Amino acid sequence: MAGRRAKKKFSTSLIIIAVLIILILVAVIFILYKTGKLDNVISDITAMLEKDDTENKNIERGDSYGTIDGTPIKIHFVYVGQGDAIVIELPLGEYMLIDAGSGLSASADNKERYYTYLEDVIEGDEIDYLVVTHPDSDHVNMMSQVVDDYEIKNFYFNDYYEDGSKTYRTFTDKAKAEEGANLNIIDSPDSSTFDITVGECVLSFYSPGNDGFTSTESKIKNGMSIMILLQYGGRKLLLTGDAPEEEEEWFIAYTEGTDMDIDFLKVAHHGSRHSSTAEFLSYVSAEYAIICVDENDNNYGHPTEEALSRLEDANAKIYRTDTDGSIILTIDDDGDYLFSFVK
Repeated sequence: MAGRRAKKKFSTSLIIIAVLIILILVAVIFILYKTGKLDNVISDITAMLEKDDTENKNIERGDSYGTIDGTPIKIHFVYVGQGDAIVIELPLGEYMLIDAGSGLSASADNKERYYTYLEDVIEGDEIDYLVVTHPDSDHVNMMSQVVDDYEIKNFYFNDYYEDGSKTYRTFTDKAKAEEGANLNIIDSPDSSTFDITVGECVLSFYSPGNDGFTSTESKIKNGMSIMILLQYGGRKLLLTGDAPEEEEEWFIAYTEGTDMDIDFLKVAHHGSRHSSTAEFLSYVSAEYAIICVDENDNNYGHPTEEALSRLEDANAKIYRTDTDGSIILTIDDDGDYLFSFVK
């Protein structure tokens, strides 16, 4: 009997506590109503519930420095399988595309993913700057459709062909036929070194041109890669195409005397063992490294253990499209930055 009385007393206490909580909630709601603040609370709750699905589900917060409260630029390293596809939102509402390729023949899924991504990012039907770093298909085979779908103001590419470059020739033929577009042919170091300034953002172009490098480890196409140094808010990002060891050596010699202390590095050639040498990584001293690579097993074995080991020895934090999805780097004009990811 004593046990039953204790249980009843315990149940009564819970009821009293519940009633008190309800009364407190009613009192709080009444006070908010009387002070005119209830509508604000309801609006805040509604906004939280109705947040964009992309913001709630797809984007995960990555490393950051400071708060993005100035004028931002965004660099999108779009996951397209085995290939490079980079979209840059510049500070004056302009857009730059650097490469658009996916394997030897882009799959329907990768094409759809990429074109949808462009539609989501680019407002309107104009692209201000379009760059193809070199003729390899995994950097160019989705670009012809881009030229069909958008009005391109400025092109930058190597005017170079060899057997098997039909996809690249199709792209360059379309570029040359684009009415009103400015063509910038990258064929020698002198013609390949120049700056583009958009607001406070400066993009510097470097390339040895059509001569490239022809060692057994590196096809000439990789060795002519256009390398781009982006500077904004005191931060530096270096984009390297498929630059092999020989081009990295050329870049070090060519930029001697220039401050090349880099914050962010787009790793060359998807993490090939023939790129990202210890000397080059020491020269650029990047804090972060981004690798564009396929999540499925690929025939090239990218990224290689050799390249990953050298990046780790250089104390670079590594982000990869195969594990992180599309990678977005946001930088504002104060130098604050944020990495986020879309899977």
